[in-house]
Amino acid sequence: MGSTVSPLTELVLPNFDSYLQSLADALSTTPGQPVSNPTSSFWLSDPPPVFTHQSPTFPTAVDVVIIGSGITGTAAARTLLSNSPDLRVAMLDAREACSGATGRNGGHIKPNSWELFPKLVAIFGREKARKVTEFRMGILDKMIAIADAEGVTEECQIRKVEAVDVYFDAESWAIAKSCLGIYLEEFPEEIGKWETYEREEAWQEFDIPHAKGIIAGPAGALWPARLIHPILARLLSTHPTFTLDTRTPVTSIAPPDSTISPYVVHTPRGEITATHILHATNGYTANLLPGLTGALLPVRGTMTAQSPPTKILFHRNRSWQFQWDQGYDYLTSLPDRTVMFGGGLRQALTTEIGTVDDSVVNVCTTIHLSGVLPAIGVDTKVQKIWTGIMGFSGDVLPWIGEVPPEISGRRQGTGKEWVAAGYTGEGMCIAWGAAEEVVTRILGVKGGVGVIEEMDVTVERVERAKGLERLVGMFFG
Repeated sequence: MGSTVSPLTELVLPNFDSYLQSLADALSTTPGQPVSNPTSSFWLSDPPPVFTHQSPTFPTAVDVVIIGSGITGTAAARTLLSNSPDLRVAMLDAREACSGATGRNGGHIKPNSWELFPKLVAIFGREKARKVTEFRMGILDKMIAIADAEGVTEECQIRKVEAVDVYFDAESWAIAKSCLGIYLEEFPEEIGKWETYEREEAWQEFDIPHAKGIIAGPAGALWPARLIHPILARLLSTHPTFTLDTRTPVTSIAPPDSTISPYVVHTPRGEITATHILHATNGYTANLLPGLTGALLPVRGTMTAQSPPTKILFHRNRSWQFQWDQGYDYLTSLPDRTVMFGGGLRQALTTEIGTVDDSVVNVCTTIHLSGVLPAIGVDTKVQKIWTGIMGFSGDVLPWIGEVPPEISGRRQGTGKEWVAAGYTGEGMCIAWGAAEEVVTRILGVKGGVGVIEEMDVTVERVERAKGLERLVGMFFG
């Protein structure tokens, strides 16, 4: 026994130290700009002309600059122009339209309300936990209504599905059942929407061997880029004061000369003066807001498109989450039964944390995502694999609202800087509402969507959200 312990200690501890050092480096490094040669996303195959749109005449002075053209930026532009049609709005993106996380994710709209609610109660108390939960619960119906209003319901394949959460270890299954019970006690109107299946029932109903149990309930799915691209195209055609310039990175922002001056946004294609600036770049946010470094981290996620399996359980009206003892994976099926399968973050350990390089795919993640489905009896093969950059918040909550000068490093002028970011892998059920909330504050109107003050950007919150202990707990706890 004694002869075994020493070599094991020598093997494990140096590796653990290197993991900690990698995490420490992630906390202190700003993300930089998106890489110019990202992996090719299935969702962005055969994109429309708006994908590479640039203004015939580059704007020089606007009311609002939106940095980022994904779901957050698009929701903000749509909401701004719906409320103030003559507002001058310039959207800038370092790459192509909706080529970031929104064009690279899993296609889920899955609030995870029952799973999250007990954790929120423990941190913020019942009243605020309920408010956050309701904020997330309403997003699916909101996005379905938006797709319908835009006339793209069929094109973007937005739909309600049955979310099937599969648990493969007894401890996670017991915790999940407890969380669901707490949630249903608080939201009795949700009783009947959620079902639990113990081991034998799970195998019989869903044909998933080795499952300890399953929780099934309502969620949504869509082809994200096919919602965003048509909205951007419509805004360009109906609002002469709206501009979109892709392949136009913001290299720096100059502060106002005085309290009655605008910001100056610098790009390789020219300068734009702007009263307000909205940062809608999620994992890249700290590049232009260095005060958020360590509190809002880029994390690389991996997705695959896999061939349709012979098993009919993976049909278009279900989405799946596979909860292992180490991490989880997620899956949806398109109408043609192509399987969209992502995850493997825990298998990659620390290599995905703090990086914005989505030009490569982690080998360990590739092996994991290629082998998991066959291992549980599903005959699929990887057809395409790609990566994308998420924004993880150090305290789990998103960052929504005004950016203080202490965080931006820039004085305020006639307007302010704003942010909506840090969705921690759940942007499709947070981002639209976050953008709407920020827009109400920019315009100074009532009618926010009900976020809590703990989502505001403050110096105190930033300091609390930083720290190696938090990061270790988030990814390895």
